[in-house]
Amino acid sequence: MTKKKENDYKSRAGDIRERKWTYSAVSAYLRCPKYFELTYIDGVRASLSSDLVEGISHHHALDEDNITKYKKGKPTTAKKHYECFADNFSTEKKNIKVWGDKENTIINRGKLIINSYKVNDISNVVPAKINNKPANEYFFKFPIEVGRETYFIQGFIDLVSLPKKSFNLYDYKVTKAAKSQTFVNGSLQLSIYTIAIMKNTLTKASNVNAGIISMVKNSMIDVKTGHRNMKQLAWSMGVVKEVIKAAEKGIFPMCNPENYLCSDKYCGHWKRCRGK
Repeated sequence: MTKKKENDYKSRAGDIRERKWTYSAVSAYLRCPKYFELTYIDGVRASLSSDLVEGISHHHALDEDNITKYKKGKPTTAKKHYECFADNFSTEKKNIKVWGDKENTIINRGKLIINSYKVNDISNVVPAKINNKPANEYFFKFPIEVGRETYFIQGFIDLVSLPKKSFNLYDYKVTKAAKSQTFVNGSLQLSIYTIAIMKNTLTKASNVNAGIISMVKNSMIDVKTGHRNMKQLAWSMGVVKEVIKAAEKGIFPMCNPENYLCSDKYCGHWKRCRGK
């Protein structure tokens, strides 16, 4: 895990107390309010899984690749990209508490995924220049009014490009299957990111194209994008406001025990909760 990500993790509980929210926090509450409480209120670190470290390592390598494209006008070689991924995974594997696939499987799969990425057109997309900075791991922060209080939504967008006059923003996902177009069109995360770009660049929703780059574990690369209308964006802010209201009231029930996420395999807090 990069130093920035680690520091972000340690400050989560403090951010919530200071009314700073991320999509990850909102998503955690929607997934399981109890999980949210343990992570974002109590500040307890969830057990790290090999799946999460695999995803973080790919993000780290992609970020380095995007920086190189911005500075030098061309991407890193597949070899250097893979080495960055493998080095990050090797450094962080000591922190893994829950293993899925074996290390060799993850490393070999990483090479195949990276090779597929390098021959896909999406690998040539260069970060835009926003406020004189490259828009990879693009930080945003904007206010949202909940009742009489002002909160802030903040986070990082993996990649923002600016072909012609429209913004394209992308989120990387390392996943077992490519995300569907329906998933992309209805993504709360992409709606929040769209609002962030609109506010930070004073552009219209019609000029923002938001999508997901799925790095599928069978080594396929899939890219799907879509626009959001103002009704969708208003709905997304409504969801965020309701989550904030519930959390402020201290409403933290456990999720449905039949939910597959409520298990040792998928929840880093399971042993502190139903798995006691």
